[in-house]
Order: sequence, then structure tokens, then C-alpha cells
Amino acid sequence: MGYEEPMAKKILIVEDDAILRKVLTLGLKNAGYELFTAANGEEAIPLVQKEKPDIIMADLHMPVMDGLRFLRWVRGEAAMTTPVVVFTGSVQADILREAEEAGATVILRKPVKTAKLLETLASLG
Repeated sequence: MGYEEPMAKKILIVEDDAILRKVLTLGLKNAGYELFTAANGEEAIPLVQKEKPDIIMADLHMPVMDGLRFLRWVRGEAAMTTPVVVFTGSVQADILREAEEAGATVILRKPVKTAKLLETLASLG
């Protein structure tokens, strides 16, 4: 059997800010990841079900379905153990604690530095 290149990790980015979504997509594609994006949790659900991402990245504050509700869906209804990286501009301890309790694997504060994000993603496998 010949050597096969490992498949690129699939990452789903759930972020309502179109510019940040684009920046994250470009940066992570350049790092070799396969990317899917959604503007909120409701848009993300069918992508999670269809694409089965290896890692999910989600903002906490989004319209329609926010990151906490989406995270609860991932851990509850979908019963997934997929690592979820939550990013937020919030510094409120109760919101950060809620994200942790809902099942966030890692919580990063915005603005997220590319090097820190790549290091975090690499540590998740």
C-alpha cells in the first residue's frame, strides 16, 4: 500500500461577523484546513449534520441562534463530542462559565490572534 496524505481536518466556523468569518476562513485554509461557515447556530445545524466537522468554532453572541444555544444543541440533541472552540469578546465571568458548563472545549477571547488559534487547533488533534 502506498503512502496517503492525511485528510485535511474539517472545521466549521459559526460567526455572524462576515469580515471575521472571511479572515478566519482564509487564514485556516492557508494552514491546510477544510472550512465550512455559518452566520449563526441555526445555519450551522445542517452543516454539522452533513459535514461532520472535526472541530467547531463558534462565537457566543450571534442573532437567531446564539453560540450557547448552538453549543447546547451540539452536546445535547446532537450528542457530539467534537471539540468546540468558543470565541467571544465578553469578559463577563458568568457568560464564560455558562459556555464552559455547556461543553466548550476551549474559550478564546476576541480578538483572536492567528498564532494562538492555530496552536489551539493543533492541540485539539
